[in-house]
Amino acid sequence: MRLMRIEDYPEIYSLWNECEGMDINDIDESREGIHKYLKRNPLTCFVEERDNRIVGVIMAGHDGRRGTLHHLAVAPAYRRQGIGTSLCKTALDALKSQGISKAGLFIYNDNAIGKAFWKQAGFMPHEDFDYYDHLLD
Repeated sequence: MRLMRIEDYPEIYSLWNECEGMDINDIDESREGIHKYLKRNPLTCFVEERDNRIVGVIMAGHDGRRGTLHHLAVAPAYRRQGIGTSLCKTALDALKSQGISKAGLFIYNDNAIGKAFWKQAGFMPHEDFDYYDHLLD
């Protein structure tokens, strides 16, 4: 496992597209969008390499008080080997080392695989609020 670099982008983008339940858009997950994210969060985003290719990725960042995990993905052929769990732990440890004491994530309602993973990892869904967003064009 190592820190994610912008040079990893083509391989990571391909991995995201290989994984069911990922929502990739042309703005936030563009090379430029990911480059901005890595500049703000250079020590909290990680990749796992096996067989000379990236088989796992997680992005994590924070606003100074709360952390957020983004786009954890493990190539289907490499699942159930602890890669996702290891990436998650590493990202959470990196956030903790920066003084962050709580982290969350967003997941689509129909992403059963993701929901099962996050529940097993100790994350609990909130039933008491909804998330809203607004595109700034």
